[in-house]
Amino acid sequence: MSKLVTAVGAVASSTAPRIIRTPGVGGYAARFIANHLDAPDGALVASWNSVAGSVPTTLNNVGGTPAVTLGTENGIRHLYSPGDSLNGGRLLGTHTTQRPMTIAAVFKSAANVVNVAGMTGTTVGRNSSGFYQGTSGSATATTVNHDGWVFMMVAQAADAGFSFVLRADGTEVADPSGVTAAGTFGGIYFGASAAGQASYIRELIYWPTQLNLADRNKVHEYMKSRYPELL
Repeated sequence: MSKLVTAVGAVASSTAPRIIRTPGVGGYAARFIANHLDAPDGALVASWNSVAGSVPTTLNNVGGTPAVTLGTENGIRHLYSPGDSLNGGRLLGTHTTQRPMTIAAVFKSAANVVNVAGMTGTTVGRNSSGFYQGTSGSATATTVNHDGWVFMMVAQAADAGFSFVLRADGTEVADPSGVTAAGTFGGIYFGASAAGQASYIRELIYWPTQLNLADRNKVHEYMKSRYPELL
């Protein structure tokens, strides 16, 4: 059994039962936690099942032989993608055009990995200068630029412009113009499109609503307690 991280950031006994606490805010549809996967480090991951939420969901390999693998850092598990969604580097859920929505992710990547995770049409990642950004039609960058693990959220409305709020750590920016997902393809995903755009993810949560500022703050504080490296 994989190691667990408690609400205060300590590594729990490997024989302890897994306890899924509310991540600051309830009402989420699907929550994916790498620490709940039991395969050994280096194992290929062809699918990733949600461990909680109102809509049981699976992210499945697309585009050939699976290339996503399991790993561990500082006692906490993660999924690793080398990128290349056409050749096994992406895990993708069932199609949805849901707006409003909020996606939260704990991940890390180098600069210029622009679509680490998200819901097709709206993504989070890093631009070529290393700043964390969201893309929904056009790119919107934050002022946050650091290596290592980061907490990111994108909270998108169902208004006429599909406006969205982007968060990296405790910094937020808003954009009045975004896009919805394609009508026939796309869903929640992890793994960049381009080959060589490596990324790592520990947790991914999807709410079928746009969380407000107070709720976004609650999720951020919870994630900082769960993953000690977060700012």
